Amino acid sequence: MNLLQEFAKWYSEHQLPCFWKHYFDIDCPFCGFQRSVIALLQGDIWKSITLFPALLPLLSTGSLFLVHLFFPMEKLKKTLFILLMADLLIMVGNCILKNILHFAS
Repeated sequence: MNLLQEFAKWYSEHQLPCFWKHYFDIDCPFCGFQRSVIALLQGDIWKSITLFPALLPLLSTGSLFLVHLFFPMEKLKKTLFILLMADLLIMVGNCILKNILHFAS
């Protein structure tokens, strides 16, 4: 087993419970994040996207933010803001959709 698979196995056994889901019985905007990271570490990109669609955009936004820390540019700052708003829109939209589907069934 390689290091990523071992970490994914360990992480799957040590996930944090969702406070929001536990007390209000609805998904929060971050529900599925941990399972999505585990799926990505295991190489299952499609499963990762279906569990939490905002993970890959958030990772790319985070990477671009790190670049911006070392090479600050005004255009990059504007791009980061737009990407962050898109990430938030994906997260909130996914949360609303999952909750609608949950209550419809």
